[in-house]
Amino acid sequence: MSGFDSFYNDLLFLINTHEKNNTPLKIEKDLEANIIKVFGENITALARAKNGLNEVTELAYATAEHHPYWNLLYNCSEITHTI
Repeated sequence: MSGFDSFYNDLLFLINTHEKNNTPLKIEKDLEANIIKVFGENITALARAKNGLNEVTELAYATAEHHPYWNLLYNCSEITHTI
């Protein structure tokens, strides 16, 4: 078991402990990419979409300007933020 798998199992135990105390939490995972997201009870679809858009924007900022699609990604994310 890798360190991340161990962390994930510990996190699941912690989440289950809090859910027993009536704290509703939602977990979203992509274990192949080592990504775990924990959402609280007041999360909305709009808040989740904004969070995802922020990740796309970070990708646009981190992508080298010589990449052929950098400008498209950057401008689309900025337009979406405006909308």
